[in-house]
Order: sequence, then structure tokens, then C-alpha cells
Amino acid sequence: MIVSIEGMDGCGKTTVAKALAVKLGFEYSHNVIQDYFQIPEDKYKEFVKYIRKSDNRQLALMFYTFRCMFENNDRNRNLIVERGMPSVFFFEEKNAPQGFFETFSKLGTIPDLTFMLYAGSKERLNRIAGRDVNDEDLRSYEVRKLGYDKMVEFAEKYNVPYIALDTTKFDLNQICKIACNIISVYDKLGPEQKQKLFKITNSKFGFNLSEMSEGKSFGYYKPVMIKGETNERAL
Repeated sequence: MIVSIEGMDGCGKTTVAKALAVKLGFEYSHNVIQDYFQIPEDKYKEFVKYIRKSDNRQLALMFYTFRCMFENNDRNRNLIVERGMPSVFFFEEKNAPQGFFETFSKLGTIPDLTFMLYAGSKERLNRIAGRDVNDEDLRSYEVRKLGYDKMVEFAEKYNVPYIALDTTKFDLNQICKIACNIISVYDKLGPEQKQKLFKITNSKFGFNLSEMSEGKSFGYYKPVMIKGETNERAL
């Protein structure tokens, strides 16, 4: 079973993914390509940095899409990964030719189950700064946007099985308990039961897109370009 932990930078993807892997006895991989080919971390980061800075945005689009396909290639593994096609859609939609996402959503890029973690922009930036005040993502305009509307749009449009979890309402242990309970029964459910599960859990544990506007309780603020800020993607 392939499980993807999705969401914007600073929402808690890595923390939740690692904790879930331990509790479930699943493998965890932050970068499946890097792990599979045993690429040294500094070399892989250099490669990704080159892609992120490239003026050829189709290069980034294809690389991140291929990464999703590679991560989901072996369905016999119990694996937890981070990021997926909803993130690619958010960051790269404007660089994709017509029909791109419809085509590739049918070519093995979608995991068995996705958990979409929510946190407001201010909270996410505080978390990023807390782990590294020099993180270049703090200067990224794209990272400081919410992005969840586009991620949910992709999930709904291309039938991605996803569970939304609001990390501002539940702590790590609660999130892990919710996710573990869902994963433990997921494969035993039929299509109609799964749809019912999505409806109930997303209503109970998820976030409300209609409330994600300036001044609402979700902590969203309109991003303002600041000195030194970039438009680099953070995938």
C-alpha cells in the first residue's frame, strides 16, 4: 500500500510521515529516487536545485511527475512518501499543456491513499523558521500561499482518494491515531464504503476551503512580495 502525505511546506508532512511509518511498520522515504539509486544527499539536492532554478518549467513539471510515477511503481510495498500530484498541480499547472494532468493521473502517479495536512500560512512559516531560519523557502512567494484550493481541485477532479486533516486542531498523536485507524481498514472496504469514509472523515477532521480567506480563523494572510523573495517551487 502506497500512502502519500500531502500539504504545503511546514504543515507537518515529514513529522507525520515518519511517525506513521514507525507505528504501522511501513517503509518511509523522503525521496524514493534518491534512496533507490543511493544518490548522495548533497548530489541529489544539487540536482533538484538545478531543476528548481531552471527557466525551463517543463523540466520541473516532467521531473516531479516522473517522481510521483516512480514512487507509486511498486504497489507491493507498504510505503509512506511525501508530496504527490496535487502538489505538482499547484506548483506547475500553468506550465502544463492541455490534458497533461488528465493523462498522467491515469498512468500510475496516484497513490492508494493520500492524507492532506492543513496548516495556515503564518503557522507554517513559523514552523519552517523554527527548524531553519535560513531556509530559502521562507523567501518563496509560492510557499507562503495556501495552495490547498488547487490541491483539493486536483484530488476531486482526478479521483484521488484523500483524507483531509487539520493539523491546527489535532496534535501529532491524534493525527497518527486517526490515520492508523483509517489505513487499518481501508483495503477491506468496497468502493461505496470508501466514499462514505471520505465524506465522514473529511467532514470531521478536515478543513473548510470556504473559510480560507483573509481574516478568517485559519490564519491565512495575503502573501506580500518581500525583498529577496523568489518564485522558486518547493517540491
